[in-house]
Amino acid sequence: EHLVANAAAAGIDFSNKDITYVEDETDFSAMHEVSDAGSLNELLKQWATNGGEKMYSKNVINVMLFGVDSEDGTMSGARSDAMMLASVNLKTKKITLVSFFRDSYTYMDIDGSIRYNKINAANNWGGPATVVETLENNYKIEIDKFVSVDFKTFPDIIDSLGGVTVPVSEYEARFVRRTTRYKNFKAGDAVKLTGDEALMFSRIRHLDSDINRTRRQRSVIMAIIERTKDAKNSQLNNAMDFIFPNIRTNYTKSEILSLGSKALSQGWTDFDIIQMVSPAENAQKSAYINGGFVWIVDYPAEARAVQLALYGTTNIILDKNRTNVISLLTPRSTSGDSNNNNNNDNNYSTTDYGGYTLPKTTTP
Repeated sequence: EHLVANAAAAGIDFSNKDITYVEDETDFSAMHEVSDAGSLNELLKQWATNGGEKMYSKNVINVMLFGVDSEDGTMSGARSDAMMLASVNLKTKKITLVSFFRDSYTYMDIDGSIRYNKINAANNWGGPATVVETLENNYKIEIDKFVSVDFKTFPDIIDSLGGVTVPVSEYEARFVRRTTRYKNFKAGDAVKLTGDEALMFSRIRHLDSDINRTRRQRSVIMAIIERTKDAKNSQLNNAMDFIFPNIRTNYTKSEILSLGSKALSQGWTDFDIIQMVSPAENAQKSAYINGGFVWIVDYPAEARAVQLALYGTTNIILDKNRTNVISLLTPRSTSGDSNNNNNNDNNYSTTDYGGYTLPKTTTP
């Protein structure tokens, strides 16, 4: 195939292309959660910087996918609007797609500057590599590579593959017809979308929830994977030629060609696809901090769940009688200065939480 030929021309050795996985018996040191934090920020920082061993496997390829909305289409100075981990497990022959809520409140280190904010802000301040580092610290996994696509070029990528087919519910179709220029947008189990339509569908806001929004994003990614099964070589090569100059990634061109050839020769497109969302419903609470909406996340529990989904094992030990950040949140008292907008640890008992606050505690 032409894609394989291009990769071979780049000097890639395919002598072991039929070997899908190798023996990998790595042991990871056990990791316990934070038990002595006196505030929300302190808890987040201690967990992110606890030095716990991050899980990895020679049989698992973790690639972070970002959808970025920049003003000029260059992906510079913009928050990541969509964040999804695509994890390929060569041993179990499964692909796991993990959608991360962009409004998850987190600790981050931006070139030595400590900040607490929504996780997607890390892209604006430090780029995709900083978001990857932040996710690795919170979820205790190693992420191999990242690919960032600006939404202005996303439709062309879809169109280069001949469009995608996704399920569209009637309520979603009605919303699209009412709020966009697509007045004939259809509902159904298999609706063919152009690049512009796929972008609009994956970015629907103000209709339901983050859970459904990320579901739509995953359905488009799954449709792209499905589309590559039937795409002609000319379409795949046209897509490759367009994608390279229009993405931001730490892959080299030869690495992407090699990965694509492996996916074709080893049948990755036939792997079972597992979907998950983080944070899960039982590990998050919505709140407002300093006037902005955020998700408060039980990161130890979520990290354990993601490790199990990707690797089938975990090195995180949750205490039997654990007190996590979610259980610490209580209805906000109306007393105190509700106009205090300083993002300091000692403000959490009075600052602007939407119905919930983390009580101030004193550590010995």
